[in-house]
Amino acid sequence: MLQDGMAVALFAHALLIKMAHKTDDKDLKDKCEKVSCEFTTLAIGILKKGYEKGGVNLARKLLIHEQTRWPNTSCVLIAVNAENKQFISDHACQEVFNNIWMRNIKQNTGMLRNNLKLLLCIFLPFLILCLISFKKEKEHTTFNDRKTPIGQKANTGQNSNQENKPLKDTNTDRSKNGLEPTVWDKIKYFYQAPVVICFHNVFWSTSSKDIASKFYNYIKDGWNIIDIATVFLFLIGMILRIVDNPEVADSALVVHGVNLITFYLRLLHIFSVHKVLGPKLVMIIHMEKKK
Repeated sequence: MLQDGMAVALFAHALLIKMAHKTDDKDLKDKCEKVSCEFTTLAIGILKKGYEKGGVNLARKLLIHEQTRWPNTSCVLIAVNAENKQFISDHACQEVFNNIWMRNIKQNTGMLRNNLKLLLCIFLPFLILCLISFKKEKEHTTFNDRKTPIGQKANTGQNSNQENKPLKDTNTDRSKNGLEPTVWDKIKYFYQAPVVICFHNVFWSTSSKDIASKFYNYIKDGWNIIDIATVFLFLIGMILRIVDNPEVADSALVVHGVNLITFYLRLLHIFSVHKVLGPKLVMIIHMEKKK
């Protein structure tokens, strides 16, 4: 089987690398490293063969399927534990990782633009249907097939037509046309994608206690309080000006006047660090104190 051959090759690479680290004989060390690279090349060749025959679905199953000879492990775990960077960085392996990472979300643009779209949709969920493209139902793959046996025919190439058919997600709700996911499915696929879950964990991991502590440290500085007051006074003044009532027009002018004072105070504090204006401001302050 393709999977057994790839697992054995990766295990041989890991074993030879361990032997190379243990020995002090330079010739033996070089020989072990050379042979380990050959086994890695063999494993990559097996993975590419599966990728060419069955696409990302078969390659993914070859990587994450639990080994019968070594329980609770898989080809990708063997490669990661052995730090087999050559195998992990292979194009077929990276395609599988991207497929798992994005799940049912299509990556039509570059990585940077795609991540920006995802971040924007996390903060503005109503943009999900506009910015994010999703795979059709026939392109969906299951992600709970770690222990599902890989068929003999699918791995030996005896049934190439069956290999070329993408694996359908039996848990997916069919839309009316049987291909395009429904609106509800798109929202579900978006929030179930590992990349979105990761972004959520990064942005929302801060507890409310930490936020309160940071806010308390922020307002301990008096100038930060002036900044907050300046912003709020400006917003209040603008709201009063928008209100179509002559009685509050004078109040808006008063609020803007106070807002201008707080703004000037903050501006003077900023200028105090200027190499030319700073000393002059200090002299003015001392002169006012002497009066």
